[in-house]
Amino acid sequence: MQDSVIHGMYPSQALLLTVDVTLFSIAVLGSVFVIVQWKSLRQANAQYGCAWLLTGVWTLVLTYSADFYTIAVLPFLIGEAAALEIQRNLHLRYSWYFNATASMLVLVGLVLLVVSLVRQIRAINSHSEMLQESESLLNSIFENAPVGFLIKDAAHRVENSNRTYQDWYGLGPDVLHGVRTDEVENFQPPKDVAIMNQQETEVITTGQTVHRQVSRRFADGEEHIVSITKFPVYDRHGNISKVGSVSVDMTEQVRAYEATNAALCLAEEANTAKSEFLATMSHEFRTPLNAILGFSEYLRAEFNGPLGDRKYLEYVGDIHTSGHHMLALVNDSLDISAIEAGKRTLDIETFELLPVMSECITNVQNQLRRRNIMLTRRFDAAPKSISADRRAITQVVLNILSNAAKFTEQDGAIDVAITHDDDGTTFTIADTGIGIAADSLLRITEPFTQGQTNPHLSQQGSGLGLSIVKSLVEMHGGTIDIESAVGEGTTVSFTIPANLRPDAFTSPAHQHLDDPHQHLNLSATTSGT
Repeated sequence: MQDSVIHGMYPSQALLLTVDVTLFSIAVLGSVFVIVQWKSLRQANAQYGCAWLLTGVWTLVLTYSADFYTIAVLPFLIGEAAALEIQRNLHLRYSWYFNATASMLVLVGLVLLVVSLVRQIRAINSHSEMLQESESLLNSIFENAPVGFLIKDAAHRVENSNRTYQDWYGLGPDVLHGVRTDEVENFQPPKDVAIMNQQETEVITTGQTVHRQVSRRFADGEEHIVSITKFPVYDRHGNISKVGSVSVDMTEQVRAYEATNAALCLAEEANTAKSEFLATMSHEFRTPLNAILGFSEYLRAEFNGPLGDRKYLEYVGDIHTSGHHMLALVNDSLDISAIEAGKRTLDIETFELLPVMSECITNVQNQLRRRNIMLTRRFDAAPKSISADRRAITQVVLNILSNAAKFTEQDGAIDVAITHDDDGTTFTIADTGIGIAADSLLRITEPFTQGQTNPHLSQQGSGLGLSIVKSLVEMHGGTIDIESAVGEGTTVSFTIPANLRPDAFTSPAHQHLDDPHQHLNLSATTSGT
């Protein structure tokens, strides 16, 4: 009787089957969704809540499936009485535990999902605030940058423009936005329109950045030079959807550049005029100088008899010395003028080096003897021959040697060394002279700069010697280095590169130019720094 009552309390088999199928479908669909979206759920940190929730659902599915099995299938397999006993135990003893467990699993899953959802909402809000701040920053930059910004769609219609662009042309957003710039009246000439459209189409088609420079009339009524850069703007799928444009007003820079060029041209013209003046005056000076030197030499030799008072002979000697000094100044001026005018060219040849060095040393022997200066030669590592301009090398070595002899005091020493390696030939001339102050050393190779302030020594040179030396060495492609300390001496080193081709530095236009030093004694071309 009791079993019949209990059995009568069960729902119909159709209802049980419907519930089981519904729960099973929900569990399967939920499982498939979790599997498919597992990566996204992990990113949202919601995988644990879904796992707990699905476990609870599957627990209910199994419970109801077992219940349906004991009611609909089991009586046919073991008999109704035995099946009823199993049903009674399942409902009265075990179903409550399974249902409670399933409910707790579902509840835990829901709680975890709610927690994940809250965290995601907070993260989204925080990210949204950051995006708003970034957008506000970008808008501030876009609006206030001192360059013109313009954004156009694929149909060349203006979508956005910044305040600078609008102020330049006196056009508000109501005029610009939503239209093509070539539709704005009196804004662009037809030629500029064609180039603009072609560039924007190129940007959209190829994704390349393009540039152009145009002249535009601004709202102030003046013509401005504008440098325009057009670049692609991509959408979130990586496709080019718009064209960006950055315009920079280059008017001041262009005008400054033009002014600089104009000033440079004037300076070059003035420098050319100066060089031509020096060359002309130097040539004019040589004629009377030759007469002064010739007649003073004649008088000093007393070919027509004694001059009388010995003071006359002393005066003639002073005239002759001053004439030679003046001639040295003239020759140095000619050298500087020729170099600056580009008329001093090199005639590269291969010649024996040691005879040239001996000739230079012989030219300063008298200076060395007068002060008892010892000169040391270190030519063991020197090459037998060298490819260079023989006259230029002689002039460089003689200038440096003359300076060393001039500024080395009594009983001093001069060391001359030559070394050679794959890079070229290096000449080093070191003396124990008075040296050069540090502030003067920085500009010692500039024209008319002298390295010491002793009035009795400074008057012996023009201040062009080392400037000429530096120019001639650099014309060979070489380098020069000067080290000095006051009271300790000076070391001058210069390197002539190896393997210079003959005539490599001779300009055909200048091969037959007159030598400004023609017929002059080379020993007279030296001067102090």
